[in-house]
Amino acid sequence: MKISSLALAGIIAVSGIGFSAGANADPYRDRNDNRHEVCDNCGTVRSISRVNRRSNNTGAIVLGAVIGGALGNQVGGGSGKKAATVAGAVAGGAIANNATRDDKRKTFYRIEVRMDNGRVRSFDQSSSYGLRVGSRVEIHRGSVYREG
Repeated sequence: MKISSLALAGIIAVSGIGFSAGANADPYRDRNDNRHEVCDNCGTVRSISRVNRRSNNTGAIVLGAVIGGALGNQVGGGSGKKAATVAGAVAGGAIANNATRDDKRKTFYRIEVRMDNGRVRSFDQSSSYGLRVGSRVEIHRGSVYREG
């Protein structure tokens, strides 16, 4: 009986030490060590595309055609006047189209970002600011910038 009482006392003592160590341990201590804080304006770049887009220059072409037609109408008489008006309108439209073609071409970058909250958003901006796929970024006033 003495041996079983000693064995029981030893088991209780060892169990008590285990419970007391477990009671003092912080179960949440290492829970978030490898996670970054969720930020509403932060994310990771998924893709970057360079996009070339021409703006609509129809207004310039029409205006050029009207001015060219008016100038052509001043030349000649009779049926020659009609032909000069048409030729002036065509020439004015063509000149206006060529003059505005390069000015109206815009290159921008479409940057797709997976936000920390899981949503995917797309941003169009004039520069990629040296970003790469996988870069951590912050969004400020609708533009994407490197985090930090």
